[in-house]
Amino acid sequence: MKHRIGWALALSLAVAGWITAPTAALADHHEGPAVSQVIVVDVAPQNMEAYMGYVKRAQGIAKDLGLPPFQVLRATFSGDSTGTVAIIIEAESLAALAANQAKTAGSEQWKKMVSDIQKAGISRVTSRSIWEDVTP
Repeated sequence: MKHRIGWALALSLAVAGWITAPTAALADHHEGPAVSQVIVVDVAPQNMEAYMGYVKRAQGIAKDLGLPPFQVLRATFSGDSTGTVAIIIEAESLAALAANQAKTAGSEQWKKMVSDIQKAGISRVTSRSIWEDVTP
């Protein structure tokens, strides 16, 4: 399984919320199974184009920080959830996830991008979670 680490955007964190993830708690774990941080974002259809502009900006900043790309998925054929966006940030371990989050937390560009998306008010993070790979 190929692992990607995103820099998340946390776009609205999902850009805005994810640098506030429990990074200190994650740093206590030095090794372990692969993990994915999943940030679910509600974006109204009329705001999708603007939101994707922030996603592209976040991807560029992540690349500049030396972070692997993250996935951005949009729900289709999902009833009331249609149009919901999920940002998937993969890492080899909790320690790797924490190390990469520390990079975004220390980036002035990232902080500015997070502030800009919060001010825009075009999206709302509905959940943040960390998933552990337990594939046998």
